[in-house]
Amino acid sequence: MDVLKAINQAIPGLSKGQKVVAYYILENWQAVAYKSARTLAEELSVSQSTIIRTAYELGFNGFPALQDALQGVISEKVSIRSQLDLATTEEKKQGPVIDEISKVLRLHEANLQKTFHQLDAEIVSRVASILLKADRVAILGMRSSAAVAHCLGFNLSFVRGNVQVFDSDYMLLEYIASMTPSDALVVASFSRYTLAAVESARAAKQRNCTVIAITDNMTSPLIALADESFTVSTTSRHINHSFMAAIAVVDAILTLITRAGQREARKKLTGIEEQVDKLKIFFNQ
Repeated sequence: MDVLKAINQAIPGLSKGQKVVAYYILENWQAVAYKSARTLAEELSVSQSTIIRTAYELGFNGFPALQDALQGVISEKVSIRSQLDLATTEEKKQGPVIDEISKVLRLHEANLQKTFHQLDAEIVSRVASILLKADRVAILGMRSSAAVAHCLGFNLSFVRGNVQVFDSDYMLLEYIASMTPSDALVVASFSRYTLAAVESARAAKQRNCTVIAITDNMTSPLIALADESFTVSTTSRHINHSFMAAIAVVDAILTLITRAGQREARKKLTGIEEQVDKLKIFFNQ
């Protein structure tokens, strides 16, 4: 709840109108995370500009950034059912469907832009090199994070061999116990972080394997365990994370890997295509 603590500490320096907004946020932070600035202004009988200025005075880069932080607290502390109740309550107050679709798409765009601005090209290059040169690559993503893990694993297997994806703890610890310093583990996990993801990263680290984390912020428990890490923006208007930015980072890594390992990739793809034709996997009219 560090976000709420920070808001509380900033209140003494606010104007009278801004204090009204700040106290309301502290008392109704779960709902505010999903309200528009206009709706909040109408409820408090203040101007929309007062809402926006208050967000800046509280230390956020605008009202959307404040909501991003509050939704992060919800992701960490509130159950999925509660998130659905909150989102549903606010959606009933919103406008036409086309407006909501537009907000979702703009939010995805904002996630991509935020992630791009904090992305370090040198880290992307190092990770691509690690994944290309490692003897074996294990990729872990539990629950909804499995989407990110499977995207990386499926495409990486086109370029190189010895790639294993785990989306449950079945045989996971046995595999990690066999890993060596020449192997790499990629862990994708977002708040609320699964215990298996964190402990797997810790176990791999203890075996001197290279650990790569794809997560959502610098307070993630994976940051301290990873040799290389990416933080991506996952803000969403529904009950779970948006993985648009995470998939974009994965795509960037894969692009560099494919470029560096063209010969091996071509050889691998030729073999795969031969099997595809032999097994008649795809539909032909």
